[in-house]
Amino acid sequence: MREQIKFLFIHPSHFLLCIKNMLIDFKVAKNFICKNLALDIKDFLIISILTTLATLSTLPLPFLSKDIIDASIAAEKSQQIPLLLLIASAALLFERIISYYHGVVIYRIYRELLKRNRENILENFLKSAYNSNLGGKVITLANEIYQNTEIALSIFFDKLTNVFENILIVIFCFVALLMLDKFIAIGILFFIPFFILSSYYLAKEIRESTEIFYKNMAQEKTFFQSCMENQIFIKLTNIFYPTSIAENKFNRTIFAANNMMHYRSLSFAVVGGITSFFPLLLLAYNVFRIQQGTLSIGSFFATLTIATMMLHNTKQLIIYLQETHPGFAAIKKLNGYYKMEIENVNNKIVYSKFKNIDTIFIKNLEYKFPHSNSQIKNINFQWNRGKIIGLKGKSGGGKTTLSLILNGIIKQTKGSIQFDNVTITPLELQALSILVQQEPLFFDDTVLGNICLGHKKISKEEVSQLLQRFLWEGAQTGIKNRLNEYISEAGKNLSGGEKRRLAIARTLLVENKLLLIFDEPTTGLDSASANAVMAEIKNSANDKFILVISHDDRFDDIYSEIIYLNKD
Repeated sequence: MREQIKFLFIHPSHFLLCIKNMLIDFKVAKNFICKNLALDIKDFLIISILTTLATLSTLPLPFLSKDIIDASIAAEKSQQIPLLLLIASAALLFERIISYYHGVVIYRIYRELLKRNRENILENFLKSAYNSNLGGKVITLANEIYQNTEIALSIFFDKLTNVFENILIVIFCFVALLMLDKFIAIGILFFIPFFILSSYYLAKEIRESTEIFYKNMAQEKTFFQSCMENQIFIKLTNIFYPTSIAENKFNRTIFAANNMMHYRSLSFAVVGGITSFFPLLLLAYNVFRIQQGTLSIGSFFATLTIATMMLHNTKQLIIYLQETHPGFAAIKKLNGYYKMEIENVNNKIVYSKFKNIDTIFIKNLEYKFPHSNSQIKNINFQWNRGKIIGLKGKSGGGKTTLSLILNGIIKQTKGSIQFDNVTITPLELQALSILVQQEPLFFDDTVLGNICLGHKKISKEEVSQLLQRFLWEGAQTGIKNRLNEYISEAGKNLSGGEKRRLAIARTLLVENKLLLIFDEPTTGLDSASANAVMAEIKNSANDKFILVISHDDRFDDIYSEIIYLNKD
């Protein structure tokens, strides 16, 4: 029992610590929105003015209601009722108009900030070092970023504007209560901080206990699945050992669930109890004053309305504070994406530095795969300008890994890559090389847009001539007419052969690239298309360094050297 009601006897220092932590958390949120997202101060002022006007226009209504009720009781003031009703209607109409613009403006700015947030994170991610450990987790990471950006901005911008309105109403209501009844106003003044901080403390406990519960439940589920998948091994060894471990995991989950529900139920009981009993106490107090003749019916109605409005907005503030905890967790993760180490390199400067090289030397290159004993090693070859090197080997033998090393995407464990005996860095390799993957990326844009990749210098005529040489479909009917056709998301409306030819064609148009690497360029192509593609690759080799990864033996005669790669 002592454990269940301990929050009622929190030491004052705990409240001070709670306030300190709350201020620190909100400072982090402010820095996130104002610095990372560069919230325009003009937009913030517009929102503040609209919120203040909407709030101020509602506050006179209880006083007008008081005057209307008092006027209806006093016959000599009854002629004031139509005017008072007209003023009240005008105030309400003004508040509705302001609320409309308030909502429209806030949502527009919210969507703009959300867009800016995701753009910034995407740019940071694309500029950061390639992380091979992500693997298939990239989709999960993208979903997490989308979810966290929505949570962070929903709580610390969208809902925060409502909270600003709640705070204004609470302040103005308190001033109004001071004018009507100082005793009630002072009582609420001492009561609200305890109400808010207790609820914030409970919300923190709820979040922490919920995280522990879901963590335990995930571990329990993983272990349960592992036991199910390894039935034979367990049957042949010792069934009681894994079942006893499972029992301990189940017990930890039950304990965490009980702890979580304890704080949730406690929070519901405290907030619900206070919001239920306070109006009842206020009603009893006002009835007593009416019986004593110290309170008019109009003042009773106004006091009760204002106090109820104040309590409702305080409750909304508490609900908001309880929702901030997942928002703080989201911002902490998002800040990590903003702090990713960015790889910056000027492609033109790097190209001008190495554009006249004649030979690339690959010396004693080795790469050890993470979390594995496998490796590729003792890779040595000389790569002359204008020559095409073929790379062959079994599937999983390390061909793609070597291509990523030569692109500078991943760094070799040992050895060096030298341009005319000058060692080149991975970032410089990235600036000078390009890779055509087996599954090329296409954007939701026109054919021309996907070919040019944003380079406006490339003309339609140049693109048309190139695609004709690649025997791309439409050459006979007028290829220019197809350049403005839209390619759907991921190129779903293109055949496999069309994708491959377009991907290879656009590679040949990219400026300031010396190293061209093609991964299985003829896969999925008919004989005529394959011959056209390889002929274009051969023609482009005059001033380039080209490497072709292929299992296709039909074009071995164009390679100056064939490297056979196997992973140890």
